[in-house]
Amino acid sequence: MSKIRVYLIWILPLFFLTSCGTSALGPTPTPSQTPLAVIATPTPRPVIKPITLAFGGDVHGQAPIAQQLRAGKNPLESVMAILTAADIAAVNLETAISTRGTPAVKKYLFRSNETLLANLKSAGVDLINVGNNHAMDFGPVAFADTLAAITSSGMVAIGGGLNKSKAWAPQIISIRGTKIAFIGVADINGGQYTVATDSQAGTTYGWHGADAITAIAQAKKVASIVVVMVHWGVELAPCPSQRSTKLAAAWFKAGANVIIGSHPHVQQGATLSNGHFVDFSLGNFVFYSHGGPASETGVETVTIYPDGEVTGWHFYPALIDTNTGSPILTTGIKNQMYREKKMSLTPGGTTCPNSGSIPLTNSTT
Repeated sequence: MSKIRVYLIWILPLFFLTSCGTSALGPTPTPSQTPLAVIATPTPRPVIKPITLAFGGDVHGQAPIAQQLRAGKNPLESVMAILTAADIAAVNLETAISTRGTPAVKKYLFRSNETLLANLKSAGVDLINVGNNHAMDFGPVAFADTLAAITSSGMVAIGGGLNKSKAWAPQIISIRGTKIAFIGVADINGGQYTVATDSQAGTTYGWHGADAITAIAQAKKVASIVVVMVHWGVELAPCPSQRSTKLAAAWFKAGANVIIGSHPHVQQGATLSNGHFVDFSLGNFVFYSHGGPASETGVETVTIYPDGEVTGWHFYPALIDTNTGSPILTTGIKNQMYREKKMSLTPGGTTCPNSGSIPLTNSTT
């Protein structure tokens, strides 16, 4: 057999095998007939953005602040960027905003022009606590004027009202769908006749302990986050009182997430405890000052998540300019020094061992 025939013998069987195989399997499917793989695209999880709250201390419009306002200068210019960057910024207003009323019988009386409120608003302030011992310096008529002026300025007030129910009612502010309730408590107030009743305008009254607990618990039912701004403590004392630490613990238990204190006119310590935060005093803010501890001020920001957990806080130290009454941010070594001083005043710590204490996980951001 020739070589050609040998090759044909081998090739022909292979041809038939191939043909049979193709016939058994059927025609090759076109791409459009090929089943598509089912690819499950995961639903993207929303990025939960924390909420930033900013706080300043005591504000009034007495001299030399009044002169700055008349000159068209905003006393909050140095800290404006911090306040406006926050989701909500709040301060404690220690003055009547009115030309009317009867002066109270007391040593210090504060009355200010409405331009103070306009400057607070333009600097980024959203909320004002009036639950303190100067809101009623010129009686209920001037106090009603103050509340109306705050509303007209585009801000909201806590800590006082035209009657007791309105004084204790929280202000609810919604940030990206999260409701935040603010309550003002005048633990230090102007006396019996400055406290709101069912028929009289005035401030809240912190010494009726059940009222504060009830207000906090009710606010927690309608808001994920509850912030309490309180006027308490001892003037010029660098350490919180035991009463203040006990109140803070009770209010946290009732549902508060953040507590911001005022009245001492100097800095006191702050504590972040189990996702709850308290600053016992932010001191003065826009205020006359002759220097010393009463001129040490600053802006404090608190980082909180929609579920109410505080994860950090930051204190931006400032000093009040004795010529203008304005807070001026510190820099360099002074900045670090005043931050460390603030941290050293933590209740129950080395500097303030007799203040009582709150379980501490103190972290700043």
